[in-house]
Amino acid sequence: MDKGDLFTSVVQEIFKLYGLLYFQEGDRLARGTVMTPARWRLLGTLLRNGGAMRVPEIAREVQQARQSVQRLVNDMMAEDLVAYGSGAGRSRPVVITAAGEDLYHSLQGRQQQWAQELAANFSRSELDQLHSQLARLIGCLNDSSRPEQG
Repeated sequence: MDKGDLFTSVVQEIFKLYGLLYFQEGDRLARGTVMTPARWRLLGTLLRNGGAMRVPEIAREVQQARQSVQRLVNDMMAEDLVAYGSGAGRSRPVVITAAGEDLYHSLQGRQQQWAQELAANFSRSELDQLHSQLARLIGCLNDSSRPEQG
């Protein structure tokens, strides 16, 4: 197997991992709440970015279509998990509510226990190396100097 084929195999494994993490494990960890993996991700994005972001900014951060994020925000507003903050212009910032923050933090407790259980399967060195290699791959993909494929 050449390096290109091996890399393709790695990417296929990452896609499988994404499905397992986002859908299977995210659903399992959020079970019994109004949260979904998408809602959890949106709340986490808001909290990591100061608690307020405009829909287009959220969409760029989570690599989703603006319309999809807008639908999610609308649904979450109905559940009092987020609200619109004050601001001028067409696109007001989305802010996390106290209820949204409380729910997010309660799920983070579940996530921390889950992470500890899975991490027990790896050495610290293995996790450091995996983190480093994934960050390097993300950096390569984010490199805007790469030529366009056409």
